[in-house]
Amino acid sequence: IFFLNSILNVGGAEKMVYELVRHINCDKFQIKVCCLYGPGPIGEMLIAEGIDVDHSLMKNKYDLIGIYKFLSLLKKSRIDLLYIDQGLVGLFWGFICGKMLKVPSIVSVVQNMVNSCWWVRFKSRLVNKFIMHRLDKIIVVSKTKMDSLIKEYSLMPEKLILIHNSVDMNRFVDFKDKNGLRQ
Repeated sequence: IFFLNSILNVGGAEKMVYELVRHINCDKFQIKVCCLYGPGPIGEMLIAEGIDVDHSLMKNKYDLIGIYKFLSLLKKSRIDLLYIDQGLVGLFWGFICGKMLKVPSIVSVVQNMVNSCWWVRFKSRLVNKFIMHRLDKIIVVSKTKMDSLIKEYSLMPEKLILIHNSVDMNRFVDFKDKNGLRQ
């Protein structure tokens, strides 16, 4: 299983990757974690726990040398499942490279696709319109997101899998330090 992210910042989808990677049965599955840019805080946590995280392959979304590095890493890994986090750059290049290498299963997690900039929304919509129908499965974190994807992209409900966000809200119930809570 190859987990692909642009960067593992702190968020629900990233936390889901963290929990999956930490708790997956390594006797049955070989895992690979890759961040196209830096590892981010969650990636650093995985590295600290001894999990190999390939990162900093690309300098920007048009970095052809970085895309070649990613393609080479993906090819060398000989994977059966490519799990792509929600980032547009990772989704685009992960899907293209995965299809080029004939990866048997490509799935993506979709959590939040809202952006205030019209140009970013337009590009995201174009990429998603092209890719979403071609993915094997799409993981969503809420019923609302599932319904909106079905409506907006005319997706078949069977293509979507609902896995609720993995942020444990009970961790924040008795939190006294508001500055610590923000971190």
